[in-house]
Amino acid sequence: MTIQNWSDASAISPDGRQVLLNEEGANSGPDYDVYVRASDGAAPERIGDGVGYDFSPDMKWVLSSLILRIPRQLFLIPLGPGETKQITQDSIDRTYARFLPDGKNVVFSGTEPGHKSRIYVQAIDSGTARPISPEGVSGFVPTADGKFVFGFSDSVALYPVDGQGAPRLVPGIHPDEAIFSVSRDGRSALVGVLGSYSADVMRVDLATGRRELFKKIGPSDPAGVALADAAFTPDGKSYAYSCFNALSQLYLVEGLH
Repeated sequence: MTIQNWSDASAISPDGRQVLLNEEGANSGPDYDVYVRASDGAAPERIGDGVGYDFSPDMKWVLSSLILRIPRQLFLIPLGPGETKQITQDSIDRTYARFLPDGKNVVFSGTEPGHKSRIYVQAIDSGTARPISPEGVSGFVPTADGKFVFGFSDSVALYPVDGQGAPRLVPGIHPDEAIFSVSRDGRSALVGVLGSYSADVMRVDLATGRRELFKKIGPSDPAGVALADAAFTPDGKSYAYSCFNALSQLYLVEGLH
């Protein structure tokens, strides 16, 4: 359900009760709006400017950025009383970010001037970003234990958060797929390809690469629809997705000579 003219569901709380929404429209600010909406149908709450990426593990903060201000920095927006905090201040342009499970560190895809995108980890209190992948790799989804991050290039691999050791290839996940959630036991992930009117959400065994259809998502009326984003809880029981309509009209003109 759209709040403004454009709505994107970027995250869902682990219990499935709260959805993080990014909104843009005639009544929004110049940097977009971040909303939180309860799944029980309660009125949405605007919590700040920018775009939100993730809920903190303790559900006290939302990780966000102001996407129109380059290089994009990261902020923490409180879900209760308090003030927004800027946690980065450097030349790295950030695109997507998540909390690590410890709630003390964040992981993001970023690009430094003169370099290609790569994966960084940063402690919230230190303000210094540390690359954990080579250039040309993007990713921001951590494993359930927070020890690795899924990195995408021409293949998918797990990159150690501590920077020690070589990346480990992940069987069964394709480079064109998005990761919607990782199970609490770390054994599987829900993945799929966005951009069409529906998506087959596949459950992938991270040890063997075995794939099975978990769920098919998409609106009942597929006319002119493309899925833009999706998020599932770790148990896969609750989910949210956003889509956009691109409709056009076809005219038939007769009698032209």
